[in-house]
Amino acid sequence: MSTRATYRFIPADRRFKPAITLYVHHDGYPEGAANYLQGVSSAEDFIRNNPRAEITLNHEVHGDTEYRYDIIGISRTINAYKREGYGNDAAWVRFFDGSFDEFIEQNLPAIEYLRVTA
Repeated sequence: MSTRATYRFIPADRRFKPAITLYVHHDGYPEGAANYLQGVSSAEDFIRNNPRAEITLNHEVHGDTEYRYDIIGISRTINAYKREGYGNDAAWVRFFDGSFDEFIEQNLPAIEYLRVTA
């Protein structure tokens, strides 16, 4: 499924390391994102674990994305957004704001269920 998403990794101290945004063309819905993020602790890990990931400038570069994920530094929190509407009426609505582990736990079971029943 071509559900596009961007993943921005924001370091704890941006004076020494910039935020890195990655684009993935497929499976950007929350369950797919949890699968991509499982076992990841940095942008480098994400790239290593997800060969489809491409480095991009920022969330805004890809106008066709449906989801955005901000993974925030040492606190290991995620802010997740879904695009509501299109064109001039488009808005990004936050649907998750919490810990990295909570996001994985809430969304990964759906993927595991799909694997077992497929």
